[in-house]
Amino acid sequence: MKYLFFITTAIFLTACNFSSEKIKDATVLQVNTSQLSVSDFSHRLASKLKQYDLITLKSGSYIKRAKDHIVREFIIDVLTDDWAKKKNIILTPNELNQEMEILLKQFPDEYAFRSTLLKEKIIYEDWKRNIRKLLLQKKVQNSLFKPHHMPSNAELKSFYKNNKKLFISPASIKVQQILLSTRADAELIRKKLKKGADFTKYAKKHSMGPEGPENGGILGWIPAGSTDVFEAYIYKPKGYTSGIIKSDFGYQIIKILDKKNKKQKKFIDSKEKITGILKRNKMQALYASWLEEQIRKTNIYQDEKLISKIKIETLGNQL
Repeated sequence: MKYLFFITTAIFLTACNFSSEKIKDATVLQVNTSQLSVSDFSHRLASKLKQYDLITLKSGSYIKRAKDHIVREFIIDVLTDDWAKKKNIILTPNELNQEMEILLKQFPDEYAFRSTLLKEKIIYEDWKRNIRKLLLQKKVQNSLFKPHHMPSNAELKSFYKNNKKLFISPASIKVQQILLSTRADAELIRKKLKKGADFTKYAKKHSMGPEGPENGGILGWIPAGSTDVFEAYIYKPKGYTSGIIKSDFGYQIIKILDKKNKKQKKFIDSKEKITGILKRNKMQALYASWLEEQIRKTNIYQDEKLISKIKIETLGNQL
């Protein structure tokens, strides 16, 4: 007899009588005036443990780490929110929507985004809430950063000298492609290209990709290490036309329009990037220092005994 265990949806409080509303509403963590109840803590724990299977959850260390993370996360969120209110730091709905749109553009379409959330067992509202928290933390970090914190030219040069590998332009190729749905179509067009047919003309007329009719199939510059499909062609000569390439997108024929060799960037060309790196590092350090100071000054109540009694159960369906 086999059982299918649903760890992600079957997490319960079992160490004491949690059917009592009084217990469910009991406070396990309080930071300033913000409270986290047993029920809320349990829901957060369930969410964090979704990624683990039954065997992993048998180890109490994972559950303990998840609980510690919930406590730390709640403290950070409350302190950040309270500081933002005190300093009149506001995250507007428009700012949140803009950031979400940027992240959504990393997916081919809405279906791919929703599928990823489902695969990772993430609820959309939780995803949105996390984006808001990160943006607010970034705003608080910005408020802590003052002009005198900007890295000096000497610091920029020192970072460049010690991290030159970060400032190497990889070899890259400028790619043009014809993307087709069937191998038969690809073979037919490949034969015509071998006889001298114009690649751009066929890309505009037959390629399925949006760059086909719009841009003659030109994808632009593809750096080494960025995609498996083109990796084998990084060191092919300029003007090279490939055979038929089977990929997740369909059947591709590519042409290399131009090439760039790997090159060490000069300091002056890397200065802006270095400034960004050092500024982010400084902001994170200032935020961490500020956070520790706030924790020391803040009245935090934590019922460790009650938190330790929050356990998990699994429900199984008979197969």
